[in-house]
Amino acid sequence: MKITHRIAFSPSAKPEPAALLAARGHAIAGPIAVVVLSADEYADLEPKLTRWRVGHLAQTHFTPAEHRDAHWSVLAARWDHGYPEPDDGDFGYLAATYDLSAYCSTCGVGARQNAPFRMTREPKWGKRGVLQLHWVVDEVFVTPDVHAACFEPHGVACRPVLDRRGRAELSSVVQLVAEERRPIRLDGIATETCGACGREKVPPDLSGFFPGFTEEPSAPIARTASWIGSVASAGQPVIVSAPIVKALLDSKVRGAVLTPMGARREGGRASPEDV
Repeated sequence: MKITHRIAFSPSAKPEPAALLAARGHAIAGPIAVVVLSADEYADLEPKLTRWRVGHLAQTHFTPAEHRDAHWSVLAARWDHGYPEPDDGDFGYLAATYDLSAYCSTCGVGARQNAPFRMTREPKWGKRGVLQLHWVVDEVFVTPDVHAACFEPHGVACRPVLDRRGRAELSSVVQLVAEERRPIRLDGIATETCGACGREKVPPDLSGFFPGFTEEPSAPIARTASWIGSVASAGQPVIVSAPIVKALLDSKVRGAVLTPMGARREGGRASPEDV
């Protein structure tokens, strides 16, 4: 596992970090400079970068062995394909796709899917096999071929995806079904309490390995019982078992992002390792 810190800033607006990083041998070019720092170098520079208000994205890069040795892994996608429908600027997809009786619009907690998702059109997959939708942080969609090869043999069901009007099923995309929910270890993780509904949410910038389950799922695919997200967004990430991870790796499915579960490590947000 290796942790890096990616920072981006305007050299003209922030000349101090530009001069400091250039003196350390980093290339500073363009209207927006992007620099990737090792964990040690970021730790050395953090007080100054914080004072200059230079933001960063910490990422944990896992080795192939760490992926294959994990009993469970969070499954997400590198590709966000459009928005859920109907999309008329009023988040109409929520009422069309979810039971909102326990939903809080302030923090995003509580929606339960009760109808198929809708998309504008068939995805243009290219060589990719996994996607997610903008605004929907915890649902994973795959091609029927990927489902048949990597998920169906392990008993994972799928839901159809409908066209924009909800009248016809799309032929090139399905949604993975993950109904079982299990708690995860949150020792040392500061949760946020919603002022409107009083429910807790875990921030998305978890460090290193994703927190492990406190109770093993009985199915090969599951979700966290905890809600994870920021501001008005929340979801319960999809977790897949080692045999499914192996199938994805062996099939060389493109576009999947896997984060091994295990002991929580300090220093950076887990992901994104592209399969």
